[in-house]
Amino acid sequence: MTKQKKMMTGLAVFGVTISVFAAGVGAAEFDGADKATSEATVNVLPGTGVVDPPITNPIDPELPEIPLEPTNPNEGPLRINYVSDLNFDDHTLTGREETIFSKDDVVGENAIPAFINVADLRGTGDGWTLKVAQTGELVQGAELRFKPVYNGADDKITAVGGKLHGDGDEIDIAIADENGGMGSNSILLGGTDGVALVIPTDAKAGDYNAALHWNIVADPSV
Repeated sequence: MTKQKKMMTGLAVFGVTISVFAAGVGAAEFDGADKATSEATVNVLPGTGVVDPPITNPIDPELPEIPLEPTNPNEGPLRINYVSDLNFDDHTLTGREETIFSKDDVVGENAIPAFINVADLRGTGDGWTLKVAQTGELVQGAELRFKPVYNGADDKITAVGGKLHGDGDEIDIAIADENGGMGSNSILLGGTDGVALVIPTDAKAGDYNAALHWNIVADPSV
């Protein structure tokens, strides 16, 4: 190959290299010598729950997240991460109607009133409704009173609450309207006092338990 042909071949290869490189450059727009506009892009996907969402503090979400175990092991973009058991401990009958409150959750060295944490990782802003139903009777004639409190900054989350008297009862605990309830949110189930249990005057002595079934529904109108 002659020296001239070698030079032309080298220029051709060099030209292709420059062309490919130029095609890969971002499509910035230039407005004069001293101004330019570029673009930033990202594709945000719905969460799956594979990475556990943080458990925010139900009293003050600005405090460090709560390292609770166990959390819900099941994956899903709309999920209940944690809910306290309600332990009312021992109660001595007095012949009067009595109101007692659930004991605090003990987390490490901290005592936290009964609460629930939910996470909406769907990224749709469709909202949700959190419900609880009771099966079994917790002392004949007794009444569970939920007065939930939400201390977070999301003004589209409304605490509702109500009373459960016995088998089959269901109430709403909280509702997140459209564009609300996204991310991780914790709700106190009975304020800082805990959930109330009203024991009637004619209650019978015994060891009682009931099951509480929590359900987060994707449609806030349900």
